[in-house]
Amino acid sequence: MLTRIAELKLGAIVAIAAVLRLAWLWFCPNEPISDQLVYHQAATALASGQGFVEPNGQPHGWWPVGYSAALAPFYWLLGDSPRVGHGANLLFGLAAVIALHRLARALAGPSVAALAALTLALYPTAIVMTTVHALENLYIPIVLAALAVLVERGSGPRSRWGAVLACSVLLGLGAYVRAPALLMLAAVPAWLLITGLGWRRVLLPTLVSAAVALALLVPWGLRTQEHFGTFQLVSMNGKSNLWMGNHPGSDGGYHDLPADVAGLSVPERERELGARALAFIRAEPGQYLVRCVRRCIATLRSDTIAVIWSEPGLAARGAGALLTPLKALTSGAYYAIAALAAWSLLRRRRTLDRADLLLALVLAVLAFPFLAIVGGNRYHLPLSPFLILLAARVLVPAPAR
Repeated sequence: MLTRIAELKLGAIVAIAAVLRLAWLWFCPNEPISDQLVYHQAATALASGQGFVEPNGQPHGWWPVGYSAALAPFYWLLGDSPRVGHGANLLFGLAAVIALHRLARALAGPSVAALAALTLALYPTAIVMTTVHALENLYIPIVLAALAVLVERGSGPRSRWGAVLACSVLLGLGAYVRAPALLMLAAVPAWLLITGLGWRRVLLPTLVSAAVALALLVPWGLRTQEHFGTFQLVSMNGKSNLWMGNHPGSDGGYHDLPADVAGLSVPERERELGARALAFIRAEPGQYLVRCVRRCIATLRSDTIAVIWSEPGLAARGAGALLTPLKALTSGAYYAIAALAAWSLLRRRRTLDRADLLLALVLAVLAFPFLAIVGGNRYHLPLSPFLILLAARVLVPAPAR
Protein backbone atom coordinates (compact mmCIF):
# COMPACT_ATOMS: atom_id res chain seq x y z
CA MET A 1 0.00 0.00 0.00
CA LEU A 2 2.71 2.47 1.01
CA THR A 3 4.67 1.51 -2.09
CA ARG A 4 1.71 2.41 -4.31
CA ILE A 5 1.21 5.70 -2.48
CA ALA A 6 4.89 6.52 -2.89
CA GLU A 7 4.46 6.13 -6.65
CA LEU A 8 1.57 8.60 -6.87
CA LYS A 9 2.23 11.58 -9.09
CA LEU A 10 1.70 15.08 -7.73
CA GLY A 11 -1.06 15.75 -10.27
CA ALA A 12 -3.09 12.81 -8.96
CA ILE A 13 -2.62 13.96 -5.36
CA VAL A 14 -3.72 17.50 -6.21
CA ALA A 15 -6.77 16.09 -8.01
CA ILE A 16 -7.72 14.08 -4.90
CA ALA A 17 -7.29 17.18 -2.74
CA ALA A 18 -9.43 19.25 -5.10
CA VAL A 19 -12.28 16.71 -5.24
CA LEU A 20 -12.45 16.39 -1.45
CA ARG A 21 -12.40 20.14 -0.92
CA LEU A 22 -15.00 20.73 -3.61
CA ALA A 23 -17.22 18.11 -1.99
CA TRP A 24 -16.91 19.79 1.40
CA LEU A 25 -17.49 23.22 -0.14
CA TRP A 26 -20.73 21.93 -1.67
CA PHE A 27 -21.82 20.20 1.53
CA CYS A 28 -21.08 23.07 3.94
CA PRO A 29 -22.57 26.43 2.87
CA ASN A 30 -20.81 28.12 5.73
CA GLU A 31 -21.22 31.72 6.84
CA PRO A 32 -18.38 33.66 8.51
CA ILE A 33 -18.54 34.15 12.27
CA SER A 34 -16.13 35.54 14.87
CA ASP A 35 -12.74 36.52 13.34
CA GLN A 36 -13.89 35.18 9.99
CA LEU A 37 -16.41 38.00 9.68
CA VAL A 38 -13.66 40.62 10.09
CA TYR A 39 -11.57 39.11 7.28
CA HIS A 40 -14.60 38.75 5.00
CA GLN A 41 -15.84 42.31 5.57
CA ALA A 42 -12.35 43.73 5.11
CA ALA A 43 -11.94 41.84 1.83
CA THR A 44 -15.30 43.18 0.68
CA ALA A 45 -14.21 46.74 1.46
CA LEU A 46 -10.90 46.27 -0.36
CA ALA A 47 -12.64 44.81 -3.40
CA SER A 48 -14.98 47.79 -3.57
CA GLY A 49 -12.10 50.29 -3.41
CA GLN A 50 -12.74 51.53 0.13
CA GLY A 51 -9.38 50.35 1.41
CA PHE A 52 -8.59 48.28 4.48
CA VAL A 53 -11.34 49.68 6.68
CA GLU A 54 -13.80 48.61 9.34
CA PRO A 55 -17.54 48.48 8.56
CA ASN A 56 -17.84 52.04 9.95
CA GLY A 57 -15.27 53.27 7.44
CA GLN A 58 -12.44 53.75 9.94
CA PRO A 59 -9.05 52.28 8.94
CA HIS A 60 -8.12 48.91 10.36
CA GLY A 61 -4.99 48.87 12.49
CA TRP A 62 -5.34 45.89 14.80
CA TRP A 63 -6.03 43.19 12.20
CA PRO A 64 -3.49 41.98 9.61
CA VAL A 65 -4.29 42.86 6.02
CA GLY A 66 -2.71 39.97 4.09
CA TYR A 67 -5.48 37.38 4.01
CA SER A 68 -8.21 39.91 3.25
CA ALA A 69 -6.03 41.44 0.52
CA ALA A 70 -5.59 37.99 -1.04
CA LEU A 71 -9.36 37.44 -1.06
CA ALA A 72 -10.12 40.89 -2.50
CA PRO A 73 -9.24 40.12 -6.18
CA PHE A 74 -11.57 37.11 -6.09
CA TYR A 75 -14.34 39.26 -4.61
CA TRP A 76 -13.74 41.95 -7.22
CA LEU A 77 -13.98 39.45 -10.07
CA LEU A 78 -16.70 37.13 -8.80
CA GLY A 79 -18.64 39.04 -6.15
CA ASP A 80 -18.26 39.31 -2.41
CA SER A 81 -20.18 36.20 -1.39
CA PRO A 82 -18.49 34.14 1.35
CA ARG A 83 -18.61 31.25 -1.11
CA VAL A 84 -16.14 33.10 -3.32
CA GLY A 85 -13.80 33.24 -0.33
CA HIS A 86 -14.26 29.50 0.09
CA GLY A 87 -13.21 29.01 -3.52
CA ALA A 88 -10.07 31.04 -2.87
CA ASN A 89 -9.40 28.89 0.18
CA LEU A 90 -9.61 25.81 -2.01
CA LEU A 91 -6.85 27.21 -4.21
CA PHE A 92 -4.75 28.08 -1.16
CA GLY A 93 -5.24 24.53 0.11
CA LEU A 94 -4.05 23.04 -3.18
CA ALA A 95 -1.04 25.36 -3.08
CA ALA A 96 -0.21 24.00 0.39
CA VAL A 97 -0.30 20.42 -0.91
CA ILE A 98 2.02 21.32 -3.79
CA ALA A 99 4.41 23.26 -1.56
CA LEU A 100 4.57 20.47 1.02
CA HIS A 101 5.34 17.98 -1.76
CA ARG A 102 8.22 20.15 -2.98
CA LEU A 103 9.60 20.69 0.51
CA ALA A 104 9.33 16.99 1.41
CA ARG A 105 10.91 15.92 -1.88
CA ALA A 106 13.88 18.25 -1.32
CA LEU A 107 14.32 17.09 2.27
CA ALA A 108 13.55 13.38 2.10
CA GLY A 109 12.95 12.19 -1.45
CA PRO A 110 9.98 11.48 -3.72
CA SER A 111 8.43 8.64 -1.69
CA VAL A 112 8.14 10.71 1.47
CA ALA A 113 6.93 13.65 -0.61
CA ALA A 114 4.08 11.64 -2.11
CA LEU A 115 2.93 10.29 1.25
CA ALA A 116 3.17 13.69 2.96
CA ALA A 117 1.28 15.48 0.19
CA LEU A 118 -1.42 12.80 0.06
CA THR A 119 -1.83 12.95 3.83
CA LEU A 120 -2.33 16.70 3.70
CA ALA A 121 -4.78 16.23 0.81
CA LEU A 122 -6.80 13.84 3.00
CA TYR A 123 -6.26 15.62 6.32
CA PRO A 124 -9.73 16.36 7.77
CA THR A 125 -8.92 19.75 9.27
CA ALA A 126 -7.34 20.95 6.02
CA ILE A 127 -10.49 19.96 4.15
CA VAL A 128 -12.88 21.58 6.64
CA MET A 129 -10.82 24.80 6.63
CA THR A 130 -11.88 25.30 3.00
CA THR A 131 -15.13 26.88 4.19
CA VAL A 132 -13.54 28.87 7.00
CA HIS A 133 -12.38 32.46 6.49
CA ALA A 134 -9.14 32.17 8.43
CA LEU A 135 -5.69 33.51 7.68
CA GLU A 136 -4.07 30.10 8.24
CA ASN A 137 -5.43 29.10 4.82
CA LEU A 138 -2.96 31.50 3.22
CA TYR A 139 -0.24 31.57 5.87
CA ILE A 140 0.49 27.83 5.66
CA PRO A 141 1.22 27.64 1.90
CA ILE A 142 3.36 30.78 2.08
CA VAL A 143 5.57 29.33 4.82
CA LEU A 144 5.78 25.96 3.06
CA ALA A 145 6.70 27.61 -0.25
CA ALA A 146 9.35 29.80 1.40
CA LEU A 147 11.01 26.80 3.00
CA ALA A 148 10.67 24.69 -0.14
CA VAL A 149 12.57 27.18 -2.29
CA LEU A 150 15.21 27.61 0.41
CA VAL A 151 15.82 23.86 0.70
CA GLU A 152 15.57 23.13 -3.03
CA ARG A 153 18.07 25.76 -4.11
CA GLY A 154 19.75 27.06 -0.97
CA SER A 155 22.50 24.44 -0.94
CA GLY A 156 24.06 25.19 -4.32
CA PRO A 157 26.65 27.96 -4.58
CA ARG A 158 25.15 29.31 -7.81
CA SER A 159 21.52 29.23 -6.71
CA ARG A 160 21.96 30.10 -3.03
CA TRP A 161 21.41 33.85 -3.30
CA GLY A 162 18.32 33.44 -5.44
CA ALA A 163 16.89 30.98 -2.90
CA VAL A 164 17.61 33.30 0.01
CA LEU A 165 15.99 36.25 -1.73
CA ALA A 166 12.91 34.27 -2.82
CA CYS A 167 12.46 32.84 0.67
CA SER A 168 12.82 36.30 2.22
CA VAL A 169 10.28 37.84 -0.15
CA LEU A 170 7.75 35.12 0.64
CA LEU A 171 8.24 35.48 4.38
CA GLY A 172 8.05 39.26 4.16
CA LEU A 173 4.73 38.93 2.36
CA GLY A 174 3.72 36.27 4.87
CA ALA A 175 4.15 38.81 7.66
CA TYR A 176 1.22 40.71 6.15
CA VAL A 177 -0.82 37.60 6.92
CA ARG A 178 0.70 36.72 10.29
CA ALA A 179 3.51 38.73 11.86
CA PRO A 180 5.31 35.60 13.20
CA ALA A 181 6.34 34.86 9.60
CA LEU A 182 9.26 37.15 10.34
CA LEU A 183 10.47 34.69 12.98
CA MET A 184 10.74 32.07 10.25
CA LEU A 185 13.62 34.08 8.76
CA ALA A 186 15.71 32.15 11.28
CA ALA A 187 15.46 29.24 8.85
CA VAL A 188 17.76 31.06 6.41
CA PRO A 189 20.94 31.05 8.52
CA ALA A 190 19.96 27.72 10.07
CA TRP A 191 19.71 25.96 6.71
CA LEU A 192 22.91 27.54 5.40
CA LEU A 193 24.76 26.38 8.50
CA ILE A 194 23.20 22.92 8.36
CA THR A 195 24.33 22.51 4.75
CA GLY A 196 27.92 23.30 5.62
CA LEU A 197 28.53 27.04 5.32
CA GLY A 198 30.65 28.66 8.01
CA TRP A 199 29.40 31.49 10.21
CA ARG A 200 31.28 34.14 8.25
CA ARG A 201 29.70 33.13 4.94
CA VAL A 202 26.26 32.92 6.55
CA LEU A 203 26.30 36.40 8.08
CA LEU A 204 25.79 38.44 4.89
CA PRO A 205 22.90 36.33 3.50
CA THR A 206 21.24 36.51 6.91
CA LEU A 207 21.45 40.30 7.02
CA VAL A 208 20.25 40.64 3.43
CA SER A 209 17.37 38.26 4.11
CA ALA A 210 16.17 40.32 7.07
CA ALA A 211 16.58 43.58 5.15
CA VAL A 212 14.55 42.31 2.17
CA ALA A 213 11.69 41.02 4.33
CA LEU A 214 11.53 44.18 6.41
CA ALA A 215 11.72 46.42 3.34
CA LEU A 216 8.56 44.79 2.00
CA LEU A 217 6.76 45.89 5.15
CA VAL A 218 7.74 49.56 4.91
CA PRO A 219 4.61 50.49 2.88
CA TRP A 220 2.46 49.13 5.68
CA GLY A 221 4.49 51.07 8.22
CA LEU A 222 3.95 54.27 6.24
CA ARG A 223 0.24 53.54 6.00
CA THR A 224 0.06 53.03 9.77
CA GLN A 225 2.00 56.24 10.31
CA GLU A 226 -0.48 58.12 8.15
CA HIS A 227 -3.61 56.78 9.84
CA PHE A 228 -2.47 56.21 13.42
CA GLY A 229 0.55 58.44 13.92
CA THR A 230 2.94 55.58 14.62
CA PHE A 231 5.25 53.63 12.32
CA GLN A 232 4.40 49.93 12.70
CA LEU A 233 5.71 47.33 10.27
CA VAL A 234 3.06 44.74 11.11
CA SER A 235 -0.47 44.77 12.47
CA MET A 236 -0.89 46.41 15.85
CA ASN A 237 -2.15 43.50 17.90
CA GLY A 238 1.00 42.05 19.43
CA LYS A 239 0.82 43.80 22.79
CA SER A 240 -2.87 43.21 23.33
CA ASN A 241 -2.31 39.54 22.54
CA LEU A 242 0.51 39.52 25.07
CA TRP A 243 -1.90 41.00 27.62
CA MET A 244 -4.54 38.37 26.83
CA GLY A 245 -2.11 35.64 27.77
CA ASN A 246 -0.51 37.45 30.69
CA HIS A 247 -2.65 39.32 33.18
CA PRO A 248 -4.30 38.55 36.53
CA GLY A 249 -7.00 35.99 35.89
CA SER A 250 -5.67 34.95 32.48
CA ASP A 251 -5.70 31.26 31.61
CA GLY A 252 -3.13 31.91 28.86
CA GLY A 253 -5.69 32.05 26.05
CA TYR A 254 -8.04 34.53 24.42
CA HIS A 255 -9.61 37.12 26.71
CA ASP A 256 -11.81 40.12 26.03
CA LEU A 257 -9.89 43.39 26.29
CA PRO A 258 -10.56 45.37 29.50
CA ALA A 259 -13.31 47.96 29.39
CA ASP A 260 -11.07 50.76 30.66
CA VAL A 261 -9.06 50.86 27.38
CA ALA A 262 -12.08 50.90 25.08
CA GLY A 263 -11.90 54.64 24.53
CA LEU A 264 -8.20 54.69 23.60
CA SER A 265 -6.85 54.78 20.08
CA VAL A 266 -5.29 51.54 18.81
CA PRO A 267 -1.66 52.70 19.44
CA GLU A 268 -2.53 54.02 22.92
CA ARG A 269 -4.37 50.84 23.79
CA GLU A 270 -1.46 48.70 22.61
CA ARG A 271 1.05 50.70 24.65
CA GLU A 272 -1.10 50.47 27.76
CA LEU A 273 -1.83 46.76 27.47
CA GLY A 274 1.78 45.98 26.62
CA ALA A 275 2.94 47.85 29.71
CA ARG A 276 0.45 45.98 31.90
CA ALA A 277 1.48 42.60 30.51
CA LEU A 278 5.20 43.23 30.96
CA ALA A 279 4.63 44.52 34.50
CA PHE A 280 2.68 41.37 35.31
CA ILE A 281 5.40 39.12 33.88
CA ARG A 282 8.14 40.93 35.79
CA ALA A 283 6.17 40.79 39.03
CA GLU A 284 5.38 37.08 38.73
CA PRO A 285 8.00 35.34 36.54
CA GLY A 286 7.11 31.96 38.01
CA GLN A 287 3.46 32.39 37.04
CA TYR A 288 4.57 33.41 33.57
CA LEU A 289 6.35 30.06 33.16
CA VAL A 290 3.26 28.26 34.45
CA ARG A 291 1.15 30.09 31.89
CA CYS A 292 3.60 29.12 29.14
CA VAL A 293 2.85 25.49 29.97
CA ARG A 294 -0.89 26.19 30.14
CA ARG A 295 -0.79 27.94 26.78
CA CYS A 296 0.90 24.96 25.16
CA ILE A 297 -1.61 22.53 26.66
CA ALA A 298 -4.58 24.67 25.64
CA THR A 299 -3.23 25.02 22.11
CA LEU A 300 -2.17 21.44 21.48
CA ARG A 301 -4.81 19.42 23.32
CA SER A 302 -7.33 19.24 20.46
CA ASP A 303 -8.02 20.18 16.86
CA THR A 304 -11.62 21.37 16.71
CA ILE A 305 -11.64 25.04 15.68
CA ALA A 306 -12.29 24.34 11.99
CA VAL A 307 -15.38 22.29 12.88
CA ILE A 308 -16.56 24.85 15.45
CA TRP A 309 -16.32 27.63 12.87
CA SER A 310 -18.22 25.45 10.37
CA GLU A 311 -21.26 25.09 12.62
CA PRO A 312 -23.41 27.58 10.63
CA GLY A 313 -22.82 25.61 7.45
CA LEU A 314 -23.60 22.28 9.12
CA ALA A 315 -26.77 23.75 10.61
CA ALA A 316 -27.83 25.07 7.20
CA ARG A 317 -27.59 21.50 5.88
CA GLY A 318 -29.52 20.14 8.84
CA ALA A 319 -26.36 18.27 9.82
CA GLY A 320 -25.79 19.74 13.26
CA ALA A 321 -25.57 16.21 14.66
CA LEU A 322 -22.26 15.82 12.77
CA LEU A 323 -20.57 18.48 14.90
CA THR A 324 -19.31 16.12 17.61
CA PRO A 325 -18.28 13.28 15.25
CA LEU A 326 -16.37 15.75 13.08
CA LYS A 327 -14.57 17.12 16.13
CA ALA A 328 -13.60 13.56 17.02
CA LEU A 329 -12.40 12.96 13.44
CA THR A 330 -10.27 16.11 13.20
CA SER A 331 -8.77 15.68 16.68
CA GLY A 332 -8.18 11.96 16.11
CA ALA A 333 -6.30 12.59 12.87
CA TYR A 334 -4.27 15.30 14.59
CA TYR A 335 -3.37 13.01 17.51
CA ALA A 336 -2.30 10.25 15.12
CA ILE A 337 -0.08 12.56 13.08
CA ALA A 338 1.46 14.13 16.19
CA ALA A 339 2.19 10.69 17.68
CA LEU A 340 3.82 9.50 14.46
CA ALA A 341 5.89 12.68 14.26
CA ALA A 342 7.13 12.20 17.82
CA TRP A 343 7.88 8.54 17.09
CA SER A 344 9.78 9.61 13.98
CA LEU A 345 12.13 11.77 16.01
CA LEU A 346 12.49 9.32 18.89
CA ARG A 347 13.14 6.36 16.64
CA ARG A 348 15.93 8.16 14.83
CA ARG A 349 17.18 10.19 17.78
CA ARG A 350 20.77 9.02 17.26
CA THR A 351 20.74 9.47 13.51
CA LEU A 352 18.94 12.78 13.11
CA ASP A 353 19.89 14.45 9.86
CA ARG A 354 19.73 17.97 8.52
CA ALA A 355 16.07 17.59 7.56
CA ASP A 356 15.22 16.76 11.17
CA LEU A 357 17.20 19.75 12.41
CA LEU A 358 15.37 22.11 10.07
CA LEU A 359 11.95 20.69 10.95
CA ALA A 360 12.70 20.91 14.67
CA LEU A 361 13.62 24.58 14.23
CA VAL A 362 10.46 25.25 12.21
CA LEU A 363 8.24 23.64 14.84
CA ALA A 364 9.95 25.63 17.59
CA VAL A 365 9.49 28.91 15.69
CA LEU A 366 5.83 28.16 14.97
CA ALA A 367 5.25 27.24 18.62
CA PHE A 368 6.87 30.38 20.03
CA PRO A 369 3.79 32.66 19.77
CA PHE A 370 1.50 30.33 21.69
CA LEU A 371 4.26 29.41 24.11
CA ALA A 372 5.27 32.97 25.00
CA ILE A 373 2.33 35.21 24.10
CA VAL A 374 -1.17 33.75 23.85
CA GLY A 375 -2.55 30.29 23.20
CA GLY A 376 -5.70 28.97 21.59
CA ASN A 377 -7.23 26.12 19.66
CA ARG A 378 -6.29 27.52 16.22
CA TYR A 379 -2.66 28.43 16.82
CA HIS A 380 -1.38 24.90 16.28
CA LEU A 381 -2.72 24.73 12.72
CA PRO A 382 0.52 25.86 10.98
CA LEU A 383 2.37 22.99 12.68
CA SER A 384 0.28 20.32 10.97
CA PRO A 385 2.10 20.09 7.59
CA PHE A 386 5.45 19.74 9.33
CA LEU A 387 4.13 17.08 11.69
CA ILE A 388 2.77 15.30 8.61
CA LEU A 389 6.21 15.46 7.00
CA LEU A 390 7.87 13.98 10.08
CA ALA A 391 5.23 11.25 10.23
CA ALA A 392 5.80 10.42 6.56
CA ARG A 393 9.51 10.07 7.22
CA VAL A 394 8.98 7.27 9.72
CA LEU A 395 6.41 5.47 7.56
CA VAL A 396 8.52 5.68 4.41
CA PRO A 397 12.13 5.86 5.62
CA ALA A 398 14.40 7.74 3.26
CA PRO A 399 18.19 7.87 3.22
CA ALA A 400 19.80 10.89 4.87
CA ARG A 401 20.36 13.74 2.48
